[in-house]
Amino acid sequence: MTTLPVRSRVVDTTTRDPALDALRGWCIVSMATAHLALGSTWWSVMHWAGWINGAVGFVLLSGLVVGMTQRRAVTRGGLPVAYRKTSRRAFLLFAIHCELCLLALTISAAVPAQSGRLPSAAAEGGWAAAVVKVVTLRINPPTASILGLYVVMTLIGMVAVYFLARGRPLLALGCSALIYASAWVLPGATTFPERAFVPGYVNWATWQGLFVVAMVLGWYWQDARVARILSSRDWLGAAFAVSVGLAVLGHADVRRGAFTESGVEDQVRWVFANGKLGPGTIVFAFAAALALYRGFQWAARLAPVGTLLVPLRMLGRRSLDSYIIIAVASLCLPAIFSNRPDAAAGALLALGALVLCLGWSVLRQYGNRKEASLFPSGQAQPAHGAPRQP
Repeated sequence: MTTLPVRSRVVDTTTRDPALDALRGWCIVSMATAHLALGSTWWSVMHWAGWINGAVGFVLLSGLVVGMTQRRAVTRGGLPVAYRKTSRRAFLLFAIHCELCLLALTISAAVPAQSGRLPSAAAEGGWAAAVVKVVTLRINPPTASILGLYVVMTLIGMVAVYFLARGRPLLALGCSALIYASAWVLPGATTFPERAFVPGYVNWATWQGLFVVAMVLGWYWQDARVARILSSRDWLGAAFAVSVGLAVLGHADVRRGAFTESGVEDQVRWVFANGKLGPGTIVFAFAAALALYRGFQWAARLAPVGTLLVPLRMLGRRSLDSYIIIAVASLCLPAIFSNRPDAAAGALLALGALVLCLGWSVLRQYGNRKEASLFPSGQAQPAHGAPRQP
């Protein structure tokens, strides 16, 4: 088996990729509309394709960036350094997930009318039982559940990094494929429950497949073979054709029920499932990501259009921060405001949350520049420009 040795080249990830940042920003906007403006015209435009959404792209791009940063960590310090970095990240995501769940429980206790939307301590058997379920990932509020998924994917990613560091990408993909297959054998055991008496929607065993494949791609991101794919007109044409074709079919299915009660409905639901991520959804996600990535690359080179992409790039640079802000807003705002998600108020709330995300990103960037200015010229500085795991 021909593989690329880990130390064959040092991956330079100190320069951010504007197109990747813009693409992550696009996913943040998509999730904001889904969480706060569901059913609005804005949401309809962002989710026209039906079978994929911002969360799918967010996970794909996260896996891609994790692959890049983990290869750099392994190259510089070996597996122990990479594992320490990954463990710290997993703990941070777990802590934030627990905080969001506790916020949801607090809101439902303070505003009982929200207990139909959010988990409640009473329904879980008391606060002690609720806390146990939070730390064991058995409470996952519908608009703030992705971080629990990330904890599991990050741990599975550590296994993939082990094989990648030894030049065995096929073994990394093979282990991920076995886990993916378990989702169809043990769907109950591999699906996160939302709360007591409410079955879950997100199957972590299938979503990790998307994450790990993206990780492997990120690991070899600067390999010549990947570079040829990214710059190939043939690959771009194929990705564009697949994306457009599946978008049209997805729109016809989700918005118009084109496959409902048809002879292929069961097959379509299996191939293009979202909660239990189907293989067709994964293919669609990678095709759309390549087409949009090349589109943002082209747009970034045009001065007027490139300037318009700056807000998306700013959101993408702080994608985790942005997600947390949107998750908190989606938990709190419905308890404060009484509005229909598809009304103009929902779109305004989504826009307000995105403005807050953008403002926070600007403050973070200003703080990083101010910190960097404290280091004299020629002295080592923190690599603030390096891609971060979302």
